[in-house]
Amino acid sequence: MSMRENHYDWIKEIVAREGTESLGLMVSGSWLRDPKRLAFVLSRYKFVAKLFEGFKNVCEFGSSDGWPSRIVKQSVENLYLIDFDQELLDFGEYRQNPKF
Repeated sequence: MSMRENHYDWIKEIVAREGTESLGLMVSGSWLRDPKRLAFVLSRYKFVAKLFEGFKNVCEFGSSDGWPSRIVKQSVENLYLIDFDQELLDFGEYRQNPKF
């Protein structure tokens, strides 16, 4: 069965193949507490992705669980994530998309 607007069928195909995505620990907290803050965070990552577009190796210090870092990863060859809080890194590694 296709969606009413069939130009969105690609979404159903991806979700059927890969499942749905849950927010990272920090982003989820932002969404629940202050959704506007989340919009600012994502726009910053988009800006950084444009700055580093085409770079081979990029390292993000203070990456938290790395959820929004996927925006930057689309523009660079290798992205390395570093954070002081091991629990956040472990959370991100546990749920990390294998394509990331």
